[in-house]
Amino acid sequence: MPERPNTPQVILRQIQGTQLQMFTTTGRHSYVLDEPETRGGTDLAATPFEFFIAGHAG
Repeated sequence: MPERPNTPQVILRQIQGTQLQMFTTTGRHSYVLDEPETRGGTDLAATPFEFFIAGHAG
């Protein structure tokens, strides 16, 4: 198993043509984040807060 770097790299990009959808990459893993329709998003993915909470639950 390859060693992990001491400082994690996080890349966050807005998805073209959307207001609030973000594509994020952390190491070897990628995720899409979105906001609910009531906050101007499309509700097609977890919110940044939901993603944060899920990361702490595991």
